[in-house]
Amino acid sequence: EEQEGEEEKKPPERKLKEEERKPEEANELEEEKKPPEQNLGEENTKLEPLPEETKLENTPEQEEGGTSALVAAESQTKNPQNQKTFDVPGLPDGWYAIEKTYQSGTMAGNTYVRYFSCDGKYKNVLSVPSAVRLHAVEQGQDPEAALAALEAMRKNKIKEKAQGLVEQEGIMKARREKAIEEYRAKCDVLTLREIEETKGWEVKRFNMENCGQTRTEYHLNGSTENRVIFRLIIDVEAYMGDLYVQGKLSDGVSADGSTSFAKLTAATVTVSAQDSKRALAVCHFRPGRGSYATAAAQLGGAGGSLEDKQAQADLEP
Repeated sequence: EEQEGEEEKKPPERKLKEEERKPEEANELEEEKKPPEQNLGEENTKLEPLPEETKLENTPEQEEGGTSALVAAESQTKNPQNQKTFDVPGLPDGWYAIEKTYQSGTMAGNTYVRYFSCDGKYKNVLSVPSAVRLHAVEQGQDPEAALAALEAMRKNKIKEKAQGLVEQEGIMKARREKAIEEYRAKCDVLTLREIEETKGWEVKRFNMENCGQTRTEYHLNGSTENRVIFRLIIDVEAYMGDLYVQGKLSDGVSADGSTSFAKLTAATVTVSAQDSKRALAVCHFRPGRGSYATAAAQLGGAGGSLEDKQAQADLEP
């Protein structure tokens, strides 16, 4: 009876929770809960190589292009819609440009350009200077110095283009003078009567109400789709003379080298449209006008012409 009483006084045994058990016992329980390991063969442990199309290899153009090739590749990955991308002078490394199209409104169908960073941090930047400023700040550089370098680069581009136009002007001027000289050496000075009497030519006169004067035009092949219009007789001489110098009117020259305005006109039937356009460019050339005058002013620095908006617009995409 005493033993039974002592047993009744003992507190009831309680079950230990898993976290209260000894570490060894807890580890054994965790191992029991784990699924049995599969015996992987050697062929299962090897990683399969990537497919050939997923490997990125540098082409010779990319190796030569260096950073620009890398930027182009990154721009493609950041451009899921496959929009038109292109290089822009002065755009920082790690940036690319996308040409977009207005879908609605009064500008529908027209295109515009937005600039993006390849890391995706900056999107739809409006201009190259803005992209240059953001890039300089991101790289810890002076944005004003970066913008000054961009402006200097643009001015050099404008100056190079102006120099090319001035050189082209000299070439065109010499070609026009030679064409007129060659024509007059073969056919003498062209007259209005000679044009009126030659088959294939038509002279038209228009009354100008604003000034009371009459404007005269000289139409070659006026009734066909290959019609060519001149406003000065000397332009006709330059046109025919340039075609003659280039050997495009050989059918209108006799064996002894003699020819006439009528014979040269008949030979223009065989002249291609491309050759005719080149001769027209010579005959309509006017030295010191239009883009040539702008180029000369840019090189001379007259009136701050390096800041000419039209010239800068030609360099912008």
